Amino acid sequence: RTRSRTMLLRCAGAVSGAVDVGDVATVGELVVCLAKRCACDAGELKVIAGGRLLPASETTTLESLGFSATTRLVVSRVRRDPAIEAQAKKEALEQARADRLGRIEKAAETLANRAGGHGHRFELEDQDGDGLAGVGENDRKALVTGLTLHQKGRLLLDGGDFADALGVMELAEEAFAVADPALTANLDNVPILHLDAAWAQFREFRRVTSDQRNQQTSAAETAETLAAGARRLRLCREGFARAHGPNLERLRAVHGGCAPELGLYVRLELLEGVLFLRAGDFVAARGKLVAARDKRDTLTRVVRPEAIGALLSMGIDTSEATRALRFCDGNVAAAAAHVMDARAKAETAAKAAAARRETERATRRFGRTAKGALVDLNALASMESMGFLRALAAEALRATENNSQSALDALAFDRDGMEMAAAAAAAAAERADARREARKRRRVSADVEEADDGEDGDEDVSDMHTRLSDENVDPHTALVGMGFDSEMAQAALDAAGGHAIAAAEALTLAGEDSETGSETGSGSDESDESETSDAAADDDNTERDLVEAGKMCDDPLSAYDVDVTEAGAAIDEFLAMIPNQDEK
Repeated sequence: RTRSRTMLLRCAGAVSGAVDVGDVATVGELVVCLAKRCACDAGELKVIAGGRLLPASETTTLESLGFSATTRLVVSRVRRDPAIEAQAKKEALEQARADRLGRIEKAAETLANRAGGHGHRFELEDQDGDGLAGVGENDRKALVTGLTLHQKGRLLLDGGDFADALGVMELAEEAFAVADPALTANLDNVPILHLDAAWAQFREFRRVTSDQRNQQTSAAETAETLAAGARRLRLCREGFARAHGPNLERLRAVHGGCAPELGLYVRLELLEGVLFLRAGDFVAARGKLVAARDKRDTLTRVVRPEAIGALLSMGIDTSEATRALRFCDGNVAAAAAHVMDARAKAETAAKAAAARRETERATRRFGRTAKGALVDLNALASMESMGFLRALAAEALRATENNSQSALDALAFDRDGMEMAAAAAAAAAERADARREARKRRRVSADVEEADDGEDGDEDVSDMHTRLSDENVDPHTALVGMGFDSEMAQAALDAAGGHAIAAAEALTLAGEDSETGSETGSGSDESDESETSDAAADDDNTERDLVEAGKMCDDPLSAYDVDVTEAGAAIDEFLAMIPNQDEK
């Protein structure tokens, strides 16, 4: 850039007299130079030259403004209003938070709207892993969006980001509200969401000091927050009564008389007690807090340190041990059997999921209909039984939105067109297969380099299975060495109950799903690559976060794994606040 000559500028105001500004060349450099003379921040100065306020752009050159040694400056110092600055900062933070929540909501809706096999698709299952029948597509989207957002909110809550956690959970509440009430009425997912949202409110309320709260919120806003919390607790209590039974009889029938859900009720009754305490109803507050304390003590009794230690010595991790002891009323032997059974079920579920993905991947070879649906396998099998070639029948079904009669008509009257389209679809499928094989080869190569310290060589699938079966090799380390992301590898291991081979298969299929795009038409799987390349980085990162959060929904019992340490301390704290005369 062209720099001005060293010059003296005559100034008046906050800076007076002749000021040597050196060889500054831009407005920004000039203002910084003058701020040093005033011993203040550059943002506090306003500089007028030739009757005009200097532009805000710090890169504007002095030469372009006609500065010379005869230029006269008037420098004024504007003291900032702390209240205005605080309000501006608050508004900026709120806008940034709104932007984050918007990206999360958009990504959740994108995931929920995906058709089967398109990238990551989350399906609805009961606690036994069986798919929920009779759920319409709109209800499925609403429930998947709600579940995914709820899990993301829980992750934020566990990370101490209470305000954002509450914002995400509010979006989850909106998503569940779209679903058919008859479908959600007897699910405990919705009341658990209300409880988690109320817990996030409580944690954020306690995080902010009284002075900060008085500065940032009005009495009306505080009252509105408390009212929202009370409404959530009421909905939670009503939802638990429907889903668990008025006296928890439905849960007892499912869990065999044990009480793994007590952690939820510890939080619920603590928060209900706090509301009664704020309202001045000390008798009701004490009743709720004592009930919460009793449940906390029950959990403490069944999850004893020595029991945890015994299970850890069997190779069971702390989270598995804690859950199992809650489900088995503290019986160590029964808890160990519970963990083994849970791992076996998880492994079976992982293999079944892998088989479903394999079927979907095979179906994707035929492409999608104009409305985005995959080829109907039942209709395809029926047409094959009539003697039609599989690829030709699939193309006819794809072109006719899976209408079997229309597909038969198309083959009867436009067989040449169907054969050409089927050939194009087969060519596109071969290109997709080539990309998948290249990806597998890269992973195998990376695994070999990690294991052999840089030596060249190839490793087939059976060798990798042998390595993953080796008890002396840490499964997570092995999966990372194969090229999988560390966090995704751990999530896959958790979902597969620690079974490394099942986790590797799930990760490989998931990677192929995300790499293999889909388009309506000829069956080409190349369109998603351009969409991904055009997407914003923030949206991509948000979607990946939600994919990982959604995978954690695979464990339907995780909602019962409530750590009552924080709630337990709060119970004792609030019980101590009740006046002595009301403790009698």
